[in-house]
Order: sequence, then structure tokens, then C-alpha cells
Amino acid sequence: MKKIFYLSVMMLFGNILAAEAVTQTESETPPGKSIMPRVEGAVWTYASYWQEEGKKVLSGTVTEEIVKVLKLEGETCYKIKKVYDYRSIPERLAGVKLTEDDMDFFWEYANAKGSYNFAERGEDTILTPQDLNPFSLTLPYPVKKGHKYKAEGSDWSILDTAEKVTVAAGTFSCVVYESVYRDGEEDGWSRARFYMSPGVGLVCLEFDYREEGKWVLDTRDELMKFVFPGGKEK
Repeated sequence: MKKIFYLSVMMLFGNILAAEAVTQTESETPPGKSIMPRVEGAVWTYASYWQEEGKKVLSGTVTEEIVKVLKLEGETCYKIKKVYDYRSIPERLAGVKLTEDDMDFFWEYANAKGSYNFAERGEDTILTPQDLNPFSLTLPYPVKKGHKYKAEGSDWSILDTAEKVTVAAGTFSCVVYESVYRDGEEDGWSRARFYMSPGVGLVCLEFDYREEGKWVLDTRDELMKFVFPGGKEK
């Protein structure tokens, strides 16, 4: 369940430019100029925690990797592979392997209007976009504190543009996005916060659920390390 929700909301964050919107190419948009830098071969690894009696408990890792670049109608589109490793310690010791069910793929690109995405969804077929028509605008520009909008059935807002967040990978100044999904009964609502740092990408991701009229923190993913091609592991 967490994997499905994680994918649906993470697709909203492609090449979110921190202070300017530029035409997306590898040479014109180096990692340092975007909130979610996209370069083929880049990898981000997160520690995934769930909450138990107010304490966080490690449940596994989530890895995101840029595995392919595709030019479509003048835009540079990036294919992202996500691997969800929630195997228990006994499963790891027993050599249980990850399967295709533990992986997801999606495509994204950005231009002056904002960030667009397209999920590879199919029963037994990986869908590669042939043009830009399947992509949808999920994060419009400009990016500034207090901005509110709707995307993919949720209410979105930018809570902050310079919040300090400390995780295993370091301390980062982050733009904070919040998404609230209120469809159906109240106990089915959900809320997420994305902490994004220019030149780094997603630093922290928090999910809340609704219980007895209040929001309760459910899970938190924290950046452990990130690697850009030709650069050092951070």
C-alpha cells in the first residue's frame, strides 16, 4: 500500500527548478540548478521508517535511479527506476531476492511551465512514451512560499522555501511541499510532505494518516546518500 502511494506522489516531482525555469537539457541544467536534479546514472538511497509509539522503526530502503534519457519533441525525458526493499532481516539472511513487484518506473521532464510525468503502467508491458501527449503537468511554476494548487486529485501547497532538515546524508535547506488527499471517508484521507533541496533532490518524505479527526505521522523516508555520475558519493 505504501509503495503504491509513494509512487503516485513521487511522480509529481520531476525537474523542479529552484529559482528559474530553463529549457531542460543535460548541459543547460546541471544538478546544482534544480531541486530534483536529473542526470542519467544518478542514484538516491533512502532509509524508510514507520512510527511505533512515537519512535521511528527502520522498515527498509527505497532507491531511485535515472536509468535512461529520451529526446521527445525537443524535450529531454528521464526514465526513473524505483526499488522498494522492505525485506526483513531474516528474509535478507535467507537470501530472498527482490522481484519485479518491488520495482516501478516512470518518466518525467520539465520546461518553463513546470514538471510533467508519465507512469509506465501496463499489465505485462513496459510503456515507453512515443511523444509528449501521455505526459501530464503535475507541478506548475513558479515555485514560491504560500502557492496553492490542485494536482492529481489532491490539494497542494508550498509551506516553506528554506527549512533546515538534517538526515544521514547531511543538513540541507529545503523547499517543503504538502499534499492532502481528501477523497471518500475521513479515515481514508492522507497527507504527505516533501522536503526538496536544490542540487540534491528529495531529502525527506513524510506520510500522515487520519485518525479520530487528527493527522498522525505514519512513515518517514530520509536520504542516506546520493551519487551523481562523475562525482563523489555524498
